[in-house]
Amino acid sequence: MKQKKRCFKIFWAWQDEKEEHWLSQMAKSGWYYEQWHFPFIYSFSKGRPHGYIYKSDYRPKLSREDREEYLAIFKDAGWDYVMDQLGWYYFRADGEARHTTELFSDTDSKVQKYKQLLKTLTTIFIAVVIIYMAIVAFNPNSYMLALKIIYPLLLVLLLFANLKIMVKIKSIRRLKR
Repeated sequence: MKQKKRCFKIFWAWQDEKEEHWLSQMAKSGWYYEQWHFPFIYSFSKGRPHGYIYKSDYRPKLSREDREEYLAIFKDAGWDYVMDQLGWYYFRADGEARHTTELFSDTDSKVQKYKQLLKTLTTIFIAVVIIYMAIVAFNPNSYMLALKIIYPLLLVLLLFANLKIMVKIKSIRRLKR
């Protein structure tokens, strides 16, 4: 029977490189990434320690045909599909056999990944603002007190996430020059 392990670890959307490094370190310890569970729980299976490189990409809305083509492109480039969840796709490759450790060699593709993520986070932000204003903000009922605290905190977190993603896009573009 294969040994399994679950780890609780928090990585935010703008910390994908940090997450990828951690997953690669886990593989060097013999723990291969299998699945992500809400909230922030990573599942691993035990194997021989290996120098896998893990990379992630964000593609929120792929049709079945586009998804198959997307996965085939990475497979042809030597990346093995691991899993996908909430628009995030995870791949791994043998780090000892790779000439490059990046999924994308061009800056525009990297920027596109974060632009898609920014679009998703902005949409969620707007939806939360509308819900807050329509239901929570002006409701005098005492049971809304918790939501009157939680929603503004959520809005601050989403605003912070949007700002971090914008800074990341700017830094990637700066490296292009």
